[in-house]
Amino acid sequence: MRWRAVYPSIFALLTLVCALVLLFSSIAWSNNQGNVGLFEVHFSMGLKGYQFSYNCKDGEICPIDDHSETQGYDSDMCRWDFCGPCKQATQRMQAAIETCLGFIGLYIIIAVIRGKLRNKGGFAGKLSGVATSAVVLLMISCTWVLWISKCANHFNGMTYLIGHVRVVNVKPQLHYGFVVATLASITAFLAVLVEICKRDFGPGSGGGSPPSAQGINYQPLAV
Repeated sequence: MRWRAVYPSIFALLTLVCALVLLFSSIAWSNNQGNVGLFEVHFSMGLKGYQFSYNCKDGEICPIDDHSETQGYDSDMCRWDFCGPCKQATQRMQAAIETCLGFIGLYIIIAVIRGKLRNKGGFAGKLSGVATSAVVLLMISCTWVLWISKCANHFNGMTYLIGHVRVVNVKPQLHYGFVVATLASITAFLAVLVEICKRDFGPGSGGGSPPSAQGINYQPLAV
């Protein structure tokens, strides 16, 4: 299948799916789990907040009860050093994803209009397709950049208490949400590439099909 036959680009639709998953699910962007003494400990950080829990291992008798907490970064109960930075970062990330969704919708509208036009929109259509795809790429790439630079770097040296035991040097690692955002950036880049490489949207190109020869009567030349 030639690239120009894809209206809209399948890569833009894949980016749309990834953006919806990131915005409307509680998928973790960073995660850490392991064993500390008699307990299994789990950290999970996402756009909407964090979850922290420790549970007694199966078959063990623990001196304290299991504990679990789930809070948003803007909650007064958020007691970690990363709460403030992650609150600001995730607000910007959600705004970037919402902007990304808006421009994907605009791109689809433009793609449908171009598909209905005989000359496929000409140079203006091509420019619009490239511009909207480029904005999507920029917005979705900003999300994982913000996560690394403004939020994830505050996970170093985290400490927490299990009973009266202080556990240090906890560092959640990049997880599924970050992977989805990275994949969305790749598909958004491919969508831009598809738009640039389409050959039937250049300046002055008609893009229409050549007239059919059916029904034309040819007369022999007189000698």
